[in-house]
Amino acid sequence: MSWKCKQCETLNSDEFIVCEVCDAVSPHISNFDYDDIVPSKPTTLRWTAEACDHLEIENGNETIDATNLNEIEIQVSEEPEIVFKMSNENADRIYKYQLNRYKLPLINSIYNKDGEYVYVGDSASLKWDVLYATSVSINGIDVTGEDSLNDKIIPSSTGVYVLVARNHSAISSKTLNLHIFNAPSISFKCDKRKLKKGKDNVVCLTWQIENASSASLSVDGKIHEVNLSGQEKLIVDHSTTCTLIAVGLDKKRSWEKTIHISVYKSSEVSFEVNRHYTLSGVPVTLSWDVKYARNVALIGVGDVESKGNLEVCPNQDTDYILRVTDAFGQHDEKVSVHMLPLPVITSIQVPAPEIKSTMNVSVAQPTFNCDVRMPEIRFETVDLKLPHVPFLKEAGLYVDLINKEKQNLGMWSKLKSLFQHYNHKAREYESSI
Repeated sequence: MSWKCKQCETLNSDEFIVCEVCDAVSPHISNFDYDDIVPSKPTTLRWTAEACDHLEIENGNETIDATNLNEIEIQVSEEPEIVFKMSNENADRIYKYQLNRYKLPLINSIYNKDGEYVYVGDSASLKWDVLYATSVSINGIDVTGEDSLNDKIIPSSTGVYVLVARNHSAISSKTLNLHIFNAPSISFKCDKRKLKKGKDNVVCLTWQIENASSASLSVDGKIHEVNLSGQEKLIVDHSTTCTLIAVGLDKKRSWEKTIHISVYKSSEVSFEVNRHYTLSGVPVTLSWDVKYARNVALIGVGDVESKGNLEVCPNQDTDYILRVTDAFGQHDEKVSVHMLPLPVITSIQVPAPEIKSTMNVSVAQPTFNCDVRMPEIRFETVDLKLPHVPFLKEAGLYVDLINKEKQNLGMWSKLKSLFQHYNHKAREYESSI
């Protein structure tokens, strides 16, 4: 069949939409579809008309004006042929479609979006495309109106999925076969994962892999192939990451297991007291300086800064403990403070001063009007008599002396100096002990 261009009178073949000579665009149908045809029930036709000014649809003896429409519902005649008559200023065209009274369900595709290889523990993400079906199921599960399904892969899964599509006239089916593998099993160990900085640190890695096609080992990003089982020794002087990589039986997908080997500086602790011996109630000062620690605590006080000091006042023998926590655990540092006994002075021996020259001192005995007589005081080297004083208030005597004119105050000053000398010598001796 062909169509004639109204612009240039050129006769064009039906497969052309645009005139071969003048490029005039003819009216045309770009899409046509219809629902399943059921006897005695109307059927819906759907289409897409392009560059069309007028459209008529002929269904047997019935003509329907369908201009500006894209679907209609009709009762299909005994011989279901649908004719589209289209026109515009460039051409008149006719499209004919033979309808199948009972369309078969059409399964265009069924697939797993992640590929044909799956592992136990994965989910199969199934997708499908089905036309002309009133019901759809997969392995007996009703999925009508759906186009996807996630199915958990368990050890008993076969990987076989049968898609069944049905309508009033027929049944269609399609089978999807997935390849199911067990995921690689990885055992990866290291004999030491925490190391001290500055030591000759040698670690040993060991591994065992099952259900894998190949393996490799990455040490800080440097990868080399290894057997599925084995061991390897490393000299580690800084924090290092080791990753064992196993490739699955599909030779595409891989699994990893990582070990982190950490290198730390051990804590450095200085814990001191300014005096290890003291008297009860006399304070002492604790001081500390800790490096590379995660936590520092003074037992009985609580957490403290890594560097500090504290004045304490013990009243008995006491142990002070600084508890330090670092990457390798917890350890204690201890200082002890002991009490000194208080001194007890039982006696003080004062030597008698040596007097190289002697003199006689005599004091006239005063006469009191109350007839009170003063005793005479004698020493081995000094003959002393008390001087006349005007009053004896210190002795509780309120009397006047008779012989006031004979007072001798100079001798009393000399006696006072002598006792001051004795007192000074006694203090010097005490401080020398």
